[in-house]
Amino acid sequence: MKKFDLIAFIYIISSMLFMGCDQIESPYSVTPPVSGGSNDSVAIRKVLVEDYTGHKCQGCPAAHEEANVLKSFFQDSIVVITIHAGYWTSYTTAPFTYNFTTTEGTAIYNALIPNTQPFPSGTINRKIYGSNRVVDYPNWGNKVAELLKDAPVAKISIVPGWNAATRVITADIKSTFLAGLSSDIGLSVLFTEDSIVEWQAFPVPTGNVSNYVHRHVLRGSLNGTWGNVIATNPAQNSEFPINLQSNAIAADIKPEHVSVVAILFDNATREVIQVEEKKLLP
Repeated sequence: MKKFDLIAFIYIISSMLFMGCDQIESPYSVTPPVSGGSNDSVAIRKVLVEDYTGHKCQGCPAAHEEANVLKSFFQDSIVVITIHAGYWTSYTTAPFTYNFTTTEGTAIYNALIPNTQPFPSGTINRKIYGSNRVVDYPNWGNKVAELLKDAPVAKISIVPGWNAATRVITADIKSTFLAGLSSDIGLSVLFTEDSIVEWQAFPVPTGNVSNYVHRHVLRGSLNGTWGNVIATNPAQNSEFPINLQSNAIAADIKPEHVSVVAILFDNATREVIQVEEKKLLP
């Protein structure tokens, strides 16, 4: 059995056990499939999981939990971004008065998710499956395992910087192509914040929870929603460095919980070809 076929099988069985029990401390008792990252000497294929959500969406915590399970299992092989956008993100009625929305998140949601799609919704590498890009959260793990079978075609290194006086994030990004590609390649550099404690709606009987921990939350970008086209038909072993900086970030964002996320994608299809994540502070 191939390595990632075995990984997919283990993931499916583990998920079944996890969902079928009221409580289980560790659903996975196997070595994670890969470790390290594209910042290391050996490049690995990474997959972007985007969880479209809202703090007033009662069904969304189930998808958050699935994302957390996947991150625990696949570790550095996946990057999770939680995007608050759409109907369930309104923040004008107590107790849901915190604004999780971003210009970038709304634009990504409007471009990639049908406006009739119920929440929770998700995309895996922004890839089209069937008629659209939406993948229901119980199927996220299977799609991730499938994509991880592919060899990486690029790697990304990130050297982040933080100016505490100006509250500006900087990042030196280098994209290296491990294979030649025939398309325009875009680079989008976003930043997320983890461990934001705020309100979240749950189904009855739980109801609204005041101290819910929101994870991997999209907070902004360093070069706009869709970033920059950095290469046209890049050749194998070609490198493309770029230096970026954010505007001053909001006062309530905690830099110790921030990560910089660099996304390489086909500019025509929006499909992600590689993603990398690096914590802002050591």
